Amino acid sequence: MSKYYDVVCLGGAINHPSYEKVDFNGVTIYPVQGYGNPMILRNILTIEQPDAILLFTDPRYWEWVWKMEDEIRTICPILLYHLWDDSPAPKYNRNFYLSCDSIPYISKQTGLFLEEVVPEYFLPDIPDWKTKYIPHGHPTDIFIPVNDNNEDYKKFISDVFKNKRDDYDFVVFFNNRNIRRKMVGDIYLAFAEFVRTLPIEKKNKCVLVLHTHPVDNDGTDLYALQKDLFPDVKVLFSDKKYPPQILNYLYNTADVTINLASNEGYGIATAESLMAGTPIIINVTGGLQDQAGYKGTLNQEAKWKSDDEKESPGEWCYSCYPETRSLLGSPKTPYIFDDRCDWHSATNGLKYWYNLSRIERKEKGLLGRQYLIENGHTIDQMEKSFKELFDSLFKTWTPRKRVSFDTI
Repeated sequence: MSKYYDVVCLGGAINHPSYEKVDFNGVTIYPVQGYGNPMILRNILTIEQPDAILLFTDPRYWEWVWKMEDEIRTICPILLYHLWDDSPAPKYNRNFYLSCDSIPYISKQTGLFLEEVVPEYFLPDIPDWKTKYIPHGHPTDIFIPVNDNNEDYKKFISDVFKNKRDDYDFVVFFNNRNIRRKMVGDIYLAFAEFVRTLPIEKKNKCVLVLHTHPVDNDGTDLYALQKDLFPDVKVLFSDKKYPPQILNYLYNTADVTINLASNEGYGIATAESLMAGTPIIINVTGGLQDQAGYKGTLNQEAKWKSDDEKESPGEWCYSCYPETRSLLGSPKTPYIFDDRCDWHSATNGLKYWYNLSRIERKEKGLLGRQYLIENGHTIDQMEKSFKELFDSLFKTWTPRKRVSFDTI
C-alpha cells in the first residue's frame, strides 16, 4: 500500500518503550496502548488529514470509532477490512457494518455473511468499492521452496533438530498460538495414534514440531501434556520469534503442516506453508476453505453432506470435515458456531501424507503454491486490489452531512 499512498498507522501494544511516532518502511506509526481512543484519532485527523480510515480485526474493538462516525465521515470514509470465523451470520454486527463506507472481506464465507446481514451493500446499483473480496496476501519471494543444499537452511535445521533432517522420515509442523480453539490436544492425539501404528524402527523417525509457546493461559501446558499422556511421542518445541525468512525454513523442512482449529477466519500458517511448497491438513471451516481449492463459494451446509456429495479439495490438502458443532457466544459476540473435526480423521490424513514419498508431497505442495498465486493470495495482488478499491472510492465517495438535532 505504501507504494501507492502515504500510510499512517496506529501501532497498538500493551506498553511501548517510547510513544514518539516512528517511520518504518515508508509507514508512519503512532504508538498507542491497545486500539487507541477518540482523542488520539481526533489528533490524527487534524495532523495527518487522512483520505480514508482502514480498520481491521473484530468490529467490537472499534465500537469507539463508530460512536464518532458522525465526525469522521464528514471528513473521510471508514473502511473495515473484515473477516468472520463461522456462521450464523453475525446480525449483531449490522450497526457496525452500516457505520462503514466500504467493507472489503478476506474470505468468501465472510462475503456470504455480509450479504445476509447488509444486503443493501450488494444491490446492483451500489458502487464497486462498497464490498470486495481481497484475501490475505503473502510474499512470493519470502515464503518459497528452499533447496535442501542451501547452507543457511542446513545449518538452521541441524540447530532445530540437533541432528540431520535426513534422520527423520516424516515431520509434522504446527504454527499457531497455543489457545483452545487451535485444538493442539487433538493434534497430539492424532499424531500419537498415527505413530503407534508404525513399526518400532519407524516410530522415532517421525516428529511433531510445535512452533508455539508451550504454556499459555488461554491454552494449556503442553509440557504436562507431553509428560503425562504422550511420553512415547517425539515432539520438538520451537518458541523463538523468527523473522519470516527463517520461519520459511521450518515450513520447508516439514512434510505437512496441520491446522485443526475449530474456528479459523483465514489460517495464515497453512497459507505460508503452501507458499513454501508444503501440503496441509485442515479442519474444513472458515477461510481455510479458500486455501483448500474448493470450487466456488462454500456454505456451511457443504460440510454436512454425505461423503459422496462432498466436494473434493485440491491435491495439496487433506480435509477433515467437522463432526460436531457447538453454538458458543459471549456478551459481545452472542453466537458463533464452533466446528470440531474428529481427530481420527486427522490421523488418516497423516497416514495419507506419510505413505507418499517426500518428492510426491513436495509436488502436491507446489500445486498449492500455484493455486494461491493464481487466486490472489499474494502481496502484489492484495496491493493491486486495495489500490483499485481506493482509486474507485476516491472518485465517487462524498462526505456525509453532519446531523443536527433541534428542539421545537
